[in-house]
Amino acid sequence: MSVATTIMRALTDNRFGLKSSAPLKVLGLWGWHADDLGAIHPDDDGQQVTDPKYISARLGISRAAVFTAFNVLSELGYIEWDRAERGSERVVTRVTGRVRIIVSPSSAQA
Repeated sequence: MSVATTIMRALTDNRFGLKSSAPLKVLGLWGWHADDLGAIHPDDDGQQVTDPKYISARLGISRAAVFTAFNVLSELGYIEWDRAERGSERVVTRVTGRVRIIVSPSSAQA
């Protein structure tokens, strides 16, 4: 299964409410920067596209909505999100953890 297929499955997944477009927009943004295995890479300028500040500015949504999108996508099985530990990794590097789009056939049952 490809990243594009995973995104298309998410778009037709009834578990997303009609007013829940933020997780789908976030997944779509990451899809532009993901490889065939679902690893999400920086953009051409080296910007980490999984950075909540970047996502918030790029999509025009609040940082709270970004973190809600992370949680929803993780809970529904569309991403693996290894959250950064509280402390130096999160505070000093402003890293929220590692994110990968799940592209296996068993991902996210619609």
